[in-house]
Amino acid sequence: MLGLNVAGPWIFVDELIYSELGRSAISGFEIRGVPVSGYGAVYPWLLAPAYGLFDNLSTAYAAVKVTNAIVMSSTAIPAYLIARTLMGRRWALVASALSVLVPGMAYTGMVMTENAFYPAFALAMLFVVLALQRRKIIFQVLVYVGALLCFEIRPQGAVVAGAYVVSVVLLIVLEALLAERGARARELGRGFMQFLPTWTIVVASGAGLAVYVQSRGTGIAGLLGAYSVTAQERDRYQAKPILSWFLLHISELDFWLGVIPFVAALVLIGFALTRASDRNTRAFACAIVPVTLLMAALVSAFVVFANVARIEERNLFYVGFLMLIALCWWAQTGFVRPQQRWFVVAVAVGAIGPIALPYGAILTQSAVSDTFGVFVPFAIQSRILDPTITTYVVALGVIIVAVLLAWSGGRRSWILVVVVVAFMGVTGVAVDRRTDKAAAAAVAISSPRNWVDAALPAGATASVVFQGGSDPMRVWQLEFFNRAPKTVYTIGTPLAGALPDTVVNLHADGSVVDRSENPVSSSYVVADAFTAVQGEVMARDVEYGMVLYRTEGQVRVLGTVEGVYGDGWSGADITYTRLACDGGTISLEASENASIHPTPVTVTPYVGDTALPATQVSADVGSVQVPAQVTSVDGVCQVRFHVDPVITPAETIGTSDTRPLGVIVRGFSFAPTN
Repeated sequence: MLGLNVAGPWIFVDELIYSELGRSAISGFEIRGVPVSGYGAVYPWLLAPAYGLFDNLSTAYAAVKVTNAIVMSSTAIPAYLIARTLMGRRWALVASALSVLVPGMAYTGMVMTENAFYPAFALAMLFVVLALQRRKIIFQVLVYVGALLCFEIRPQGAVVAGAYVVSVVLLIVLEALLAERGARARELGRGFMQFLPTWTIVVASGAGLAVYVQSRGTGIAGLLGAYSVTAQERDRYQAKPILSWFLLHISELDFWLGVIPFVAALVLIGFALTRASDRNTRAFACAIVPVTLLMAALVSAFVVFANVARIEERNLFYVGFLMLIALCWWAQTGFVRPQQRWFVVAVAVGAIGPIALPYGAILTQSAVSDTFGVFVPFAIQSRILDPTITTYVVALGVIIVAVLLAWSGGRRSWILVVVVVAFMGVTGVAVDRRTDKAAAAAVAISSPRNWVDAALPAGATASVVFQGGSDPMRVWQLEFFNRAPKTVYTIGTPLAGALPDTVVNLHADGSVVDRSENPVSSSYVVADAFTAVQGEVMARDVEYGMVLYRTEGQVRVLGTVEGVYGDGWSGADITYTRLACDGGTISLEASENASIHPTPVTVTPYVGDTALPATQVSADVGSVQVPAQVTSVDGVCQVRFHVDPVITPAETIGTSDTRPLGVIVRGFSFAPTN
């Protein structure tokens, strides 16, 4: 399974959040030992068995990915059952297989709610389609059960219930319009009565929701979790940007499907508007339109109000399988074209979207975790470095597809399904390579990854002390693969990610206190190599610079460093602060990399404004010690090491690294004055 090849978690902080919720599901949802609410319960409970069966979190992580693969692949079952209402067994099996060939299946390698939401959404849409087709009470009730299941995975699932009501209205009106002129009013009334259970549930649930919201005093926004920003009144005058993102999301949906299924869905909708269609086809058409449009509208509003400024395919790809079902319906019927003009319009609409996408703007690093469907043009652009040419390549592909659509028909209809399968196969390879690369680049913990748990007594807990404002990846991955770390203390400012942590300050004697000046105590402390903690070293991750200490209870920090990136490279200035210091010599151990700095760099220590003797650091001499004599000021010794010159790899050797790089920091040492 491709998911098992993922080197480690890389979509943070999402993967850390759901791993913590999965670990604590049985005892109560917690993150870093702090009870939390507002997260759907379904996905954490799906993960709970993996975390309950395996103490080693590396093994549990593998079990989680197996769970993801099984759960997400179950989407094929409701996809098949929906398809069977429109076509024979053979093509329904093809539609079922296509539903698990989508690029979004790559999320099986990540600890993300997509794994549960996709099959739940497909199940809910099965109930919607059956309710529209058969109109029985049981299916109308099951629609809301399915919508509730989706909602309990992620608040976005509320769209299902709203879209269903719109679908019912569309179907009733459509069937009335298709009836004979004198029978339209009667057909309208009959349709209304057939869905009486739906209206009853709508009224009852609306009243219940009003009472619940009133009693909680949170408003509707409080029920939407991350999507609550879409319901805030202050943002109601955002129609134009929402419409722009709506069109971008629909165009990107069209693109990752390979255009053909999108056109097939439009053809099916056109056919449903004619008297030649049957109830099942009309019901499916009325099901697919509202849910696609409302999902795209909600996601677009989220993009605008949350200022994420990127296409959120991972919140919309779920509707794609419905269009793949439409493709198989079209293939089975020999590409029925009830209206030649409608067919031309469908092809034109399907072709415009992918060509109009602004590839230069959307193919950014942020797309790696959210927009798998554009990885093929991403690969093209990364090689030719010209978004205009990318657009031309896409346009050429769309033209070829349009020609195939016009040529293929009757017995040749299966060719277009093969084309879609091939396109998704190519996209799948691109997604697999790029996500594997992203996961490998995010690794910030050595093997064995549970090194903290292995070094501590069974059941022991540890605290993490980390410099606020530093790269938090090492802390996140430490927490992901170790159960012992429960509390995170950040020096000065909170870490990124908005997770529960405690901001602490340092006294001149090295004692760590919270903002209320209460001393921080912990028997075991994990810190990075640049935050020296008073205590016995029990274990360390040498490669990524993390150290586990046994303390005497109260936590004391002897030294801190600023100006060093998470991978050990420095910027132009490195500041080392020694606490509980009466003076002495602070030495920086540094080295160079010839590919970044082919010529030596100069490192000059500064104590206050006074420059001390400089030292040359070059790649051909290995590690170099840069000493600095320091004196104490109120029990604190501080030295700043200035590096000249610094190099930005993106400007000199063409990498994506835009950081100014100075030297590779190997460590610090302190020798007190005799």
